[in-house]
Amino acid sequence: MNAPNTILFKKIILVGGILYSFIFLIACFSGTIDPANFYGITYFALAFPFLFVGMIVWCIIAPLLYKNPGWVFSLLLLPAISHINKSISLNKETTFIQEKKSDQLRILSWNVNEFAYGRISDTTWKMKQIQMVEFVKASNADVLCFQDFVPVPYKDTISVLNYIADSLHYPFHYYSLDGKDYGTIIFSRIPIVDSGRVKYKEKVYPESLAYVDIVFNQQPLRIYNTHLRSMYLHQSVITPNTIGYLEYVKEDTGFLFHSTRIERLAYFDNIHTKQAKLVKEQLNKTNTPYIFCADLNAVPTSHVYHLLKRNMKDAFLEKGSGLGGTYHSISPTLRIDVILSSKSILTKQYYAPALDLSDHYPIIADLHLGN
Repeated sequence: MNAPNTILFKKIILVGGILYSFIFLIACFSGTIDPANFYGITYFALAFPFLFVGMIVWCIIAPLLYKNPGWVFSLLLLPAISHINKSISLNKETTFIQEKKSDQLRILSWNVNEFAYGRISDTTWKMKQIQMVEFVKASNADVLCFQDFVPVPYKDTISVLNYIADSLHYPFHYYSLDGKDYGTIIFSRIPIVDSGRVKYKEKVYPESLAYVDIVFNQQPLRIYNTHLRSMYLHQSVITPNTIGYLEYVKEDTGFLFHSTRIERLAYFDNIHTKQAKLVKEQLNKTNTPYIFCADLNAVPTSHVYHLLKRNMKDAFLEKGSGLGGTYHSISPTLRIDVILSSKSILTKQYYAPALDLSDHYPIIADLHLGN
């Protein structure tokens, strides 16, 4: 390649690198940007891990092509530190200790996908349901927080609710019925002192932020459980036959039936942000230590997580390791299920096995309430 062509090539690469760096910078601040003010910011949040890897490659290439000026691009990695700290846990991976200490509360949070995950045609869902219940039993958790819960899954004749309460010895529960037979539930082996829910502001069948109050080791504790709106990403095209109960999405059908997966991401990110603001209002009003379990349907680089994580601890970041993805498909970067807590609460263990029993992985944390 002669000199003029080399110069032109380097200029084109430089322009491309500058544009890429600009996109990367937007992704670095995706957590602080409200989707109501920037349509599509969720795309930048989801892409951040991949953009970060690409930016490292560019920071290696740029100095080789442009010598000293090329090092300037390395400074653009600094704004990424906040997202990196939320997305990756650098703790050493440890073996989960099954034996539970008496001064620690073990909590299991899981989107159980109605206990009916699998192929309905060949009853795989039933086999997986049995395995799910066995896992719950083996976890020996004090408190269970389930999202996407129905008492009697699919065409089953056995009530999972009653089985867990009676056979697994969780005599106390609060079921937030958010639809005809659907909602979130909190099971407890510790007596529930109080319970309730705060409904989100959807017009038809709104989901809720559910809570229970318990006393653990003579200390009051509130436990929240919620599920932010599903985004219906399993199908590229949504029809009445693939959506289940139409009543649940009545206010959104005009959009859903004429949208792509990409469009749904941005649409529901805006809804999730509104829900997260309501959640944060309730958390800020809570006078006792609290634990917040949720399927956020939002990643750690999102505005939703940024809002909720403020002044709270994340059990995964405290004791987990790696990327900690909790969704079984698409990407290992999708850590959309969380156990957050008041700053006074200490995380002693965290465990999220990659079980193919639901479309989400279960997450378990052993927590110490402090003094």
